[in-house]
Amino acid sequence: MKYLYIFSTLLFVNCSPDSEKKNNTSNSVESVWSVPTSDIQGGISTFPAMTDPVYSSISEVNDLNYLAENAKVAMLNIDDNIYAYPYDLTNYYEVINDSFENMHFALSYCPNTESALCFNRKLSSNEVITLRASGYLYRDNQITSDSDLNQYWPQMKSSSIRGYQYDETLETINIVETTWSILKSHFPNAYVFNHENINSCTDCNQPTLPLDYNWFGVVSESNNGNGVVHLYDYDNFIGNTQIEHLAINGKNAIVVGNKEKVFFNSFYIPIGLSFSSLPTEDFPNILIDNENNKWNVFGVATFGDRMGAQLNSPKSFIASILAWESHFENLEIHN
Repeated sequence: MKYLYIFSTLLFVNCSPDSEKKNNTSNSVESVWSVPTSDIQGGISTFPAMTDPVYSSISEVNDLNYLAENAKVAMLNIDDNIYAYPYDLTNYYEVINDSFENMHFALSYCPNTESALCFNRKLSSNEVITLRASGYLYRDNQITSDSDLNQYWPQMKSSSIRGYQYDETLETINIVETTWSILKSHFPNAYVFNHENINSCTDCNQPTLPLDYNWFGVVSESNNGNGVVHLYDYDNFIGNTQIEHLAINGKNAIVVGNKEKVFFNSFYIPIGLSFSSLPTEDFPNILIDNENNKWNVFGVATFGDRMGAQLNSPKSFIASILAWESHFENLEIHN
């Protein structure tokens, strides 16, 4: 998980043209924003980079009596282990970096737009970078940067708007957003991100407030950023787990959601398969296919001949409706 650099090469690297290219000073052409500066707010902040996250058990975090029952949580499934990131605990850093074998990722949460995304930290050049919240905002959304502040990516757009390589887009890894109570009930063995630098939380240790249900969006991978975003409202997924079909990036896909269990996800449909939803009581299994395989909320087959297989997903995440409207021109709302 850790990378050691050979110090004897540093002098050569620092004097190389590429190093000068990455010197992102205020006077360099690379420091110019590729979007109108009127859309940029804030400035370089002191958000620390989190590179060695500590995980605690459900019971250990629950004993802190810090999280409300409907506190929002992002979940990742890594080798059949569930890693959970309560947003009330990520706020101090806003970006959490971690690695598991060859998987290098960063979980980010922007409180302003109520959007959480997970990024692959391995760039197209095969360089593995550390990400942090830069302090800048693009239309009120967190701008993520590498730790050396060479390159800047608006979280929701995920494509570079400042730096030495404008065409670099961060690959996303789908997460499942749910609540603390759902995590405790259905994923009791989850590893929960925890840290000592807990900042103030206005809703913690308070009676549970009504849950703020935001919109789930499936984003087309248009190079010019003008592709259609398909939006789904929780109010259309009341009752049992429900499936909606769509075409995205030239492929057939499904959106699966359930307001009672507080989840959304999207999956491409493999050739030869068709899906039906499972009853709510089967959660975290949510789908069964025409071959009698069962699939869980992360798109992993948990029963049948395809057991262990993973469904691929388009880029999709949850954000406030105002954030969707301010970042994407072409929104298709599915009712």
